[in-house]
Amino acid sequence: MELKTFSMNPHHKHYNTICSDIIRCPLQSTYEAGFSGFWIHRELEQFGFTNMVIHPGDIPTTHKEKTTKTDKVDSRKLARELENGTLRGIYIPGEFHQQLRSLCRLRYRQLQNLVRVKNRIKGHLYTYGISIPLMMSCPLVRAFYSMAQIVTFFLRPGNEYVRLCLEELEDHKKTPCPNYPFITHVL
Repeated sequence: MELKTFSMNPHHKHYNTICSDIIRCPLQSTYEAGFSGFWIHRELEQFGFTNMVIHPGDIPTTHKEKTTKTDKVDSRKLARELENGTLRGIYIPGEFHQQLRSLCRLRYRQLQNLVRVKNRIKGHLYTYGISIPLMMSCPLVRAFYSMAQIVTFFLRPGNEYVRLCLEELEDHKKTPCPNYPFITHVL
């Protein structure tokens, strides 16, 4: 049954007032997984809620609910499906594994950026007919960097382009992208 409709800030200071205003009984809650992670889930459970995080695509939706997309409609839909028992929660990683996942994603993005800059330099050189030996086209070979440094164009803009790309490559090399040995021991 719907007791009360309200909107609130997702902050722990507001949970106490809501819990005391409603009814002193076990409370269930649910919300759609999104960009904000799982900190709301953890705080709701600390305040005594039985909470479930739902994948948005797994919620049964009528045609009317698809065309009228508002917070009020979505919250009623979630409440209805929670009451029916049709919702299945997603896996909630612990804080350590969530932070480990963020670290792994950052490392992957750093490697992607490094490869992207090297490909930009290679593409620029190929555009002007400067071929790179096959051995040097490997993204991990240091000879590639040395070769790109000695290439000179007849006009200044071409040289400036290569110089700026090499500076960006140097910046990426300064930022450590280490292998983390503790990752293999944890997993």
